[in-house]
Amino acid sequence: KLGAELFVLDDGWYGKRDDDTSSLGDWTENTEKLGGTLKEVADAVRSKNLDFGIWLEPEMVSRNSELFRAHPEYAMLDGNREPIEMRSQIVLDITKAEVRDYLVKSITAVIEKSGAKYLKWDCNRGIYELTNSATLFYDYTVALYDILERITAAFPNLLIEGCSAGG
Repeated sequence: KLGAELFVLDDGWYGKRDDDTSSLGDWTENTEKLGGTLKEVADAVRSKNLDFGIWLEPEMVSRNSELFRAHPEYAMLDGNREPIEMRSQIVLDITKAEVRDYLVKSITAVIEKSGAKYLKWDCNRGIYELTNSATLFYDYTVALYDILERITAAFPNLLIEGCSAGG
């Protein structure tokens, strides 16, 4: 009756995400929190004649996450210093092929499970890890384009909205 066409499942549906200090990078559904699988939630939304969309912040990782515990080398590191943590987030080094592959695989799994037609792609902090590369920002942009090209090739009808700091 309101004219809504899309329901977007926002932050908190994945990993053990109960606050903003954990689970970024753990892009697997929390069935206990959702009360079912991601597919079941999306199907319930579609049963109301709404499209389903989902939120991700794929370029970041929480120190308190399965991903960081398994692959701390995925974080963007500046020499021998600890990664810079802001908003309980660390930037993933998408200039590394294995990190891009992880993200494409994770995002693909979420879209396939949910059948989402919309992806809200959030990025809530800047890059302050000025690694020993004069071409860091160029390399990072090329890497991001690679991820986006692979996702849009797999899901040509997926609407992706780039979102920064909530808007």
